[in-house]
Amino acid sequence: MKTKFTLLITCILTIQFAGAQVSTPANSGSFGDYVGWDAFQFFPVKIRHRGNYDIDFYTNDLYRMRLTRQGYLSVGQAVGFTPAAMLTVNSCTPQTENVFRTESLQGDGAHWQMLTGTGQTAQQPRFSLRAATGTAPWIDLQSYSNGMRFSTSASSGAPAERLRINGNNPSANINGYTMNTSGFLGVCADPIFYTTTGSAATPYSLLHLMGTGGNTQQSGYRDWMKDGIVFTSNADLAYIGQRKIGATNDVTEYVLAWGDNSNISAVGPDDFCLRFTGGTGTSSGINSSGGLQMFRATAEANGRVGIGDEFDASANNRPSRRLHVHDPGGDNANNSQLRISQNFQNA
Repeated sequence: MKTKFTLLITCILTIQFAGAQVSTPANSGSFGDYVGWDAFQFFPVKIRHRGNYDIDFYTNDLYRMRLTRQGYLSVGQAVGFTPAAMLTVNSCTPQTENVFRTESLQGDGAHWQMLTGTGQTAQQPRFSLRAATGTAPWIDLQSYSNGMRFSTSASSGAPAERLRINGNNPSANINGYTMNTSGFLGVCADPIFYTTTGSAATPYSLLHLMGTGGNTQQSGYRDWMKDGIVFTSNADLAYIGQRKIGATNDVTEYVLAWGDNSNISAVGPDDFCLRFTGGTGTSSGINSSGGLQMFRATAEANGRVGIGDEFDASANNRPSRRLHVHDPGGDNANNSQLRISQNFQNA
């Protein structure tokens, strides 16, 4: 009797603690065999390695996936590959399909999200990529925090910010003006704009093109330069866009503004020119490196305009009047500097 009771207890313990998760012994399975519980078990299947080692997964006797002892997962065919992130998809053989792909029903769209927080129950969305429903869905790329930033590697290998879209309600001081820069877009050729001491470190307008060298220029900026395009480069600034007049809506100027050195000096003058460019290979005219200059506006003496192709930044070749029309040609009859006419018959 005692022997039977001992055997009964042994069987119960064996069933409780050593219940087979593999439906066939050894390595010779048959159709219908599986690893796991049948439908009458009401607790999770556990795949467990009690040692401090990885778990590898194979199909067709080929390595497919690894779950590391640290909890990182790699998917791919690189034997023994150790992932450097929580999830790594590694492709080491020629692929006829995408390395990573997600699918959903057309009526459901597709939505990816990234969340962060202080714990599993305090996660907040930070970024999402969403495809709308329908046969021609639009794509929504959304940041839930302080805008979006896009970077490429600089020559040093460090990330260099190239494009920034501001989020909602970021405030910045630009040339002494407190600006709401919500939605402003900056395209940056030289990332010193965001790293130089004293830089506003934010786009100045709805579109701000930051060129090379001295692209942190603020002098010349005005608070009405928000609804247009700002250019900063070579320690200077220019603007194309609207200027709202007064507090009343629908009173507007369309402005081309530039700055910020008006007189001849080591850093000036900064002029505005109209030029036509053709081919290359000549020292003057439309095929020269500077092209054909037809108009030059300067800020000297409260503003002067020169019409002609020989004005430049040197002291002897500046417009000398409010309007200065200059033609160096010797044929004054056919190349007159200024003409006012009513028709073209006698031109």
